Amino acid sequence: MLVRLNVRSERLQEADSKSKSKQAAPPPQDKSDPYYILGIDRSVTASELAARYKQLIKANHPDKVALLDPEIQAFAEERSKRIIKAYEEVAAGL
Repeated sequence: MLVRLNVRSERLQEADSKSKSKQAAPPPQDKSDPYYILGIDRSVTASELAARYKQLIKANHPDKVALLDPEIQAFAEERSKRIIKAYEEVAAGL
């Protein structure tokens, strides 16, 4: 019984690896693309956009790292600015 399970799991792994190799690789993402920055699809609704924006701002707000190294604070501030700019660009297009 154990031998059959091992053989079967090996076959499933082989089949899974073959199906993954046949799939096309996703196109490279442009890191300045506002949709990439926000981590959303281009078919996003206004409510989904607002929810994602609030989630990202809450997680990347500079006040969350106020007691840490100034270098980290600067990074968080820059990240927040990029998120705000991306949100404004996408929201303007909806």
